[in-house]
Amino acid sequence: MQMKIALVGNSGSGKTTLFNSLTGVPQDAGNRAGITVERKEAPVADDPEVILMDLPGIVSLAPYTREEAAVRNCLVQERPDAILNVIEGTNPEPGLFLSTQLNDLGVPFVMAVGKMDLVRKKGRQMDLRKLETRMHCRVVELSARNRGECAAAVRAAVEAAGQEERLQAPAVFGENVERALLGIGEILKGKVPGNMLRWYAIKVFERDGRALDAMGLSPRELEEAEALIRAVEAEEEDDSESVLTNQRYAFISSVMEEL
Repeated sequence: MQMKIALVGNSGSGKTTLFNSLTGVPQDAGNRAGITVERKEAPVADDPEVILMDLPGIVSLAPYTREEAAVRNCLVQERPDAILNVIEGTNPEPGLFLSTQLNDLGVPFVMAVGKMDLVRKKGRQMDLRKLETRMHCRVVELSARNRGECAAAVRAAVEAAGQEERLQAPAVFGENVERALLGIGEILKGKVPGNMLRWYAIKVFERDGRALDAMGLSPRELEEAEALIRAVEAEEEDDSESVLTNQRYAFISSVMEEL
């Protein structure tokens, strides 16, 4: 039985090097933006039943660029068996912003922290167990040029895909937003897949036009959701999308303080 593992991360995170290492498929690797301009798929050389999908490097799942739209469509519509999210240990904050979004999708999720050899060379430390606790997912160490560590990271994603239950996504946002998301989730029950309830609730909160069109909510349901959103906007004195962005960064800052 084939299993698809999506490799997702910022440009230059090392996911393409991991893909090359395990599949043997030639592909350019580099640190410049857009090195993977379209999705690449190939089986793992040592395990042809595991298909790796190297998706374009992105900074978020907001579909502002062609690459972001392509990645979002793949993850939402095709639903890979697991996501292997590669972030840079030397500069983890941008990767963690994307991680908080990926974790909301309801897809089995593993983080691979790359360039840890460089982190140690600089005399720094990073507590990956604390990162696991805060992100509610398995976290593995990765040097993308170390084939053994690449294989171990993919095995972790395969194991996560095989688990019947996954950990609930962490409460990234403040209590006011989390309450609103729960309320929106009640409106959406039965209208979206249960394992994607949180992701769709966030899209409603952001007033994401593409997602709203796909859900086909009634005017009454939209107004009920709007009331919840406007209450938070009034309290935070900011628009809903900015509220989520600011609270994601606040969460990431709190995580970094513990690492």
